[in-house]
Amino acid sequence: MADAGGLAVLEADPMALGELRGVLVCEGMTDLLRAASKVAEERLPLGVLSAAAGGFSALALVRWPPGFEVFIATDPDAAGNRYQEQIREGLKGRNVRLKRLPL
Repeated sequence: MADAGGLAVLEADPMALGELRGVLVCEGMTDLLRAASKVAEERLPLGVLSAAAGGFSALALVRWPPGFEVFIATDPDAAGNRYQEQIREGLKGRNVRLKRLPL
């Protein structure tokens, strides 16, 4: 799942990326809506991506722009910790900078 910025990242469309400097990866539909709203409200240069259990492995298939920042915003619980590890695993070896960001 993605907001408009997240979709531009997934499509690897340099024109659509515009001013985006990173992407926020969160878990589930509720967090996607909350994060996309916060990103838009604060005019942050981030796209938003979200996945359900098991979906984070697809991050390995994304053609990330060099030096792109990936902010991980998962819930502070056991499931969120597992998703955080799946996100890190999916991004292993990619030219991205990982940061933890609470929602």
